[in-house]
Amino acid sequence: MAIQYLVDEIKDKQAYLNWLQKKSGFDGVLSRILFEADFSSSVDEDKIQMNKAKELRKVYSQEVGSTRREKDRLWKSIFNECSMLEMLVYLASSMNEMLNESEEDQTPEFFHVLLENGEFLGMDDEDWDFQHEAALRYWKNRIRMITDRTYSESGKGGLFPLHEYSEDQRKVPIWYQFNAWLEENSDEDGQFLWKTERLSGAK
Repeated sequence: MAIQYLVDEIKDKQAYLNWLQKKSGFDGVLSRILFEADFSSSVDEDKIQMNKAKELRKVYSQEVGSTRREKDRLWKSIFNECSMLEMLVYLASSMNEMLNESEEDQTPEFFHVLLENGEFLGMDDEDWDFQHEAALRYWKNRIRMITDRTYSESGKGGLFPLHEYSEDQRKVPIWYQFNAWLEENSDEDGQFLWKTERLSGAK
């Protein structure tokens, strides 16, 4: 019974990872590393966003039609902490809901810009194949800088770097960082500049 439970747990974990990869449009090696890493924060208000990110598990269960037992196992036993991948998918989905005016889901595009902001793209799958330890060390350092909030006061090195800021972003809840970054990257009419430049197909 214990062995079967462990087998089921591993299957559930892989299936959920596959779902997050599909939702983010990103299935590189980095996605698994982000999935295995916990998102933590010294700012109490971030727990609100962490809990919202974990709601993705309920969305997943509803979409795949999990049984009650599978849902309980998914929610209570397997994924107790919020993963870095869940947080990024949640933030990208939030950006899609707030900024996307088309019928097409653009969560993958927003997910990619979060990877760019967090400087995760300094290494890729090819680096993993030929410089395994260096790539792993690089990605883990990027994750640690974000979770430990050791990035700069401007937010550079974190998920939402600012050019202009009035307070140390290392002490600001991630949702407020998120909104400040959106405001700085929007024009006077509220049009998101990144959306205009990137999602329109401009290179």
